[in-house]
Amino acid sequence: MIKEKRFTFHGLFIFLLLGIFAVMSTLLVLYSAQVYNKTVTRSEKNNVNRIMRSFVASMARTGDEADTIRTGVCLHDGVQIYYVERLDYTGETDAAGNDLVYARRLYCDEGILWESYAPVTEEQIGAPVEYEELTGAKREKLCDAIAFVVELNEDGLLEASLADIDGVYRVKIALRTARDPFEGGDVQ
Repeated sequence: MIKEKRFTFHGLFIFLLLGIFAVMSTLLVLYSAQVYNKTVTRSEKNNVNRIMRSFVASMARTGDEADTIRTGVCLHDGVQIYYVERLDYTGETDAAGNDLVYARRLYCDEGILWESYAPVTEEQIGAPVEYEELTGAKREKLCDAIAFVVELNEDGLLEASLADIDGVYRVKIALRTARDPFEGGDVQ
């Protein structure tokens, strides 16, 4: 009879150790999942910041030639849509002998930051961009965004701000082809 009680106590002790191990393993997995979730959220926030900075900087720096970069605002249903545009002169001509010029544009519409790339005619160069021109072109979704505001001041400083649910990201790029405010001429 004494042996049976000892065996029961020994069995309960082993069962208790296994239970503690199972509970601690479950707690460790739950804690690890929370850490992973926070890491993914932080990584997504950093990705949006990098996307905006790299696309605006790439667009500005690769097209930093006289009169190739401009910013603007077009209206759609009473909402202002800011855009930045870079013109790419390909050096090629179409069937009518006109120079082929493409416009690469970044803009925010319907909660998404878009990049579009489409050919433009000579009449469209320098003219205000219509909403249909932005959305009718081939476009690619870059990231979710609430707002995108971009301005090019007279000193050649391109300032862009992108807002999403996590915050506002800003980038400032000084263009090399800007006018020198002290000399009144082109910066070399």
